[in-house]
Amino acid sequence: MKLNLPSLFLGLLLATVHADIITLAHPDETLPANNTVVWSPLFQAAWDELNAKCGGAPDRVEPPNPLMQKLDSFQWDAPK
Repeated sequence: MKLNLPSLFLGLLLATVHADIITLAHPDETLPANNTVVWSPLFQAAWDELNAKCGGAPDRVEPPNPLMQKLDSFQWDAPK
């Protein structure tokens, strides 16, 4: 049996498009009931790096943003 690789990759791509995968920025966010949900630690690592390059977390945010508060309260240990 001969395997047609382009057709296989196209099939896998179409399967993931139909999957409706949602990526959350923080693990405490509300999970949608009808979707596959993953948490990406990359967002937290990028947030920590942004804060490091900009001199730390913001002093205040008007109006308060709950996601920013969650991200600032969690420190990602990138080397670990």
